[in-house]
Amino acid sequence: MADLHRRQLIKFLLASPLLSLGFPSCIFDSEDKESDQVKKMVDKLISNPEEAMNVFDFRAVAESKLPPAHFGYIQTGVLDDRTLGENRVGFEKIKLKMRRLVGQFDPDMSTEVLGEQWSSPIIICPCGSQRAFHEEGEEATSRAAGKEKHQMMLSTVANTSIEKVNELKGSPAWYQLYPSSDFDDTLAIIKRVEKAGCDTIVLTVDMDNADKREALWRSIKLDTRECKSCHGDSESGYVDGKPMVNNLKNTFQFHPGMDWEFVKRLKENWEGKFLIKGIVSGEDAELALNAGIDGLIVSNHGGRATESGRSTIECLPEVVSVTNDKIPVILDGGIRRGGDIYKALALGATAVGIGRPYLWGLAAFGQPGVEMVLKILKEEFKLVMKQTGVSKIEEINKDSLVM
Repeated sequence: MADLHRRQLIKFLLASPLLSLGFPSCIFDSEDKESDQVKKMVDKLISNPEEAMNVFDFRAVAESKLPPAHFGYIQTGVLDDRTLGENRVGFEKIKLKMRRLVGQFDPDMSTEVLGEQWSSPIIICPCGSQRAFHEEGEEATSRAAGKEKHQMMLSTVANTSIEKVNELKGSPAWYQLYPSSDFDDTLAIIKRVEKAGCDTIVLTVDMDNADKREALWRSIKLDTRECKSCHGDSESGYVDGKPMVNNLKNTFQFHPGMDWEFVKRLKENWEGKFLIKGIVSGEDAELALNAGIDGLIVSNHGGRATESGRSTIECLPEVVSVTNDKIPVILDGGIRRGGDIYKALALGATAVGIGRPYLWGLAAFGQPGVEMVLKILKEEFKLVMKQTGVSKIEEINKDSLVM
């Protein structure tokens, strides 16, 4: 069956109009610039996480194991996938200035974010329905996060409850909030999160309008399985059975059209730290500061929310010029190498979030795959710190960049 899925995906890729546009398809990001690279990728698969040289090795295994619809869900952007592609192109445009004769030293990657000590400036971004990629889903991810000493955000539409994740991780996760269209139900969610021991919620604001994931729907057409047994045949099928929303008073529906008054109302009902995920402009960063927000995540939902054509690394300087070190700013979108982490921090990010890479690791090998993805990124990041002559996070700045 895996071979059939693989052949179907390759057939789709080579016929896709997205490749002719020079932008990524729903299956592969912009790193795959020629179709022959796509064909070569599935011929040499690693058999265990220890064999991986970089995070892309996990992507190839994930593609071989997952059915087309599920892998398409990980990889898709919206419309022509231009923003998805730009998230990588943005990093590629920035060059690093290396230093010589800096001696031998062991860089310290640890950092503090909102009073928490992290082993590195990497946080695991939220993704719902992780059992679509591996039978253990978020349970495997949370154990990996705890073992590698990383913070993670749990999605509102996760297959695993916040209580279970906190238990397996060994410490409270951050809770990524999709608010319900019913405010009382939203309050019920955050009160549950608070009771579970979490003191940080992350309100996602870049998905309150409908998206158009064309590449995902192309991949779904390749999938011959009967999906109603898992997803149901109603509009609520995606959230049916999700532990964080299945006991609410009303059937969960995403809140449409949030505004700053809604943010104020929600914040008044939450005593912990309050972050907003999805800010990409200086104007909105200023409004967030005025609203007393504790931190921002510069994100375009991995290029799967709106087709702005702007990478998050391109948006970052505009946001940090407004926040001016008053609150932490985390960047996600396009992080694939240790050098990407360095570039984001050099441009003012406090930390970075990863999404697709750890999902590739999860789909490929479960918990060990997620752990190895984190290890590889940290090893690469430490190497870049050595090459630029930087011994600790605080020393990273834009003097190391050539733009």
